[in-house]
Amino acid sequence: MKRMVILAACILLINTQLIMAGGGTQRSSSPEDFPNRPITLIITQAAGGGTDLGARLMIPFWERELGGTITPINQVGAGGWLAINELPSRPNDGYTVYAFSNGLATDRLNPSTNHPVTYNDVQLIGNYVLDISAWAKHVDDNRFRNLNELIEYARRNQVTVGCAAIGNYDWVVIQNVNRQLNTQFVAVPTPGGAAESMAALMGRHIDLLGVKVGEILTPVREGFFEPITVFWADRAPFFPDVPTFMETTGLPIFGHSARGHMMPKGGDPRVVQRLVDSYARAVNNPEFIAQLAERGLSVHYMDPDEYHQLMVDDERTVLEIYRLLGWL
Repeated sequence: MKRMVILAACILLINTQLIMAGGGTQRSSSPEDFPNRPITLIITQAAGGGTDLGARLMIPFWERELGGTITPINQVGAGGWLAINELPSRPNDGYTVYAFSNGLATDRLNPSTNHPVTYNDVQLIGNYVLDISAWAKHVDDNRFRNLNELIEYARRNQVTVGCAAIGNYDWVVIQNVNRQLNTQFVAVPTPGGAAESMAALMGRHIDLLGVKVGEILTPVREGFFEPITVFWADRAPFFPDVPTFMETTGLPIFGHSARGHMMPKGGDPRVVQRLVDSYARAVNNPEFIAQLAERGLSVHYMDPDEYHQLMVDDERTVLEIYRLLGWL
């Protein structure tokens, strides 16, 4: 009986050690052998939107350069902030990364929100695409056929515009247009991102889409939506026949979405550098660039420092609008 008790105690001790070691089947994780298990990629927007599409297209190229497996998970809510607000509490070992847009710099400035995380609270990995803001209508909507007719209509009537969140660049564009042209465009937040906005326009619950070129290229080609204008200095390469807002009105109102990846701050510098270096090689792969182009997305790589500076500049632009609106 004494031997059986000792044997049982030994088995219990061994099992406890195995559990603490991750079951005994997983190698210990260290910066030298990173990654030795799958990396979780949390996509902060719903499936079907521009953030989701670009992030998923990039996965096989990043996996190839990184020498590991990346598993995507969509975590949707509050325009992406449900996931972002949890980021600081996640492990910073490199096995959890996030796909997001530059709303991290601007959405939180809305005084009606309570988003504590800033771009200074995360480790940026890089930016891979710059997507131009655009407006589009339902193809069967005959109230306005072009931007000039839309502006005249919006001076007499309210026009609802779906955008991912109050405070993001699409929202800023709407406020800028109203301020300078005395129009009545009304932003309708769609926390599910572009996918939710497009569903709302399909159901004729809103009048316009305030999204990005890459997000609407496919439904435009399929004949569901018709682009009205793009908010950039030059015409969008994927919509060469669509005049820019500045071209039509003479007003330099621009908008964009910079999409990239980040991770919790404070990780081992060797792990961070491995992620950053492999990311840069994946983004600049000609095959990846071609695949994005087919879907209306233009690659625009930025390293962590350049990406941080973009967010600083974006924040400054939005704060200027907020001051004009009396929000600050």
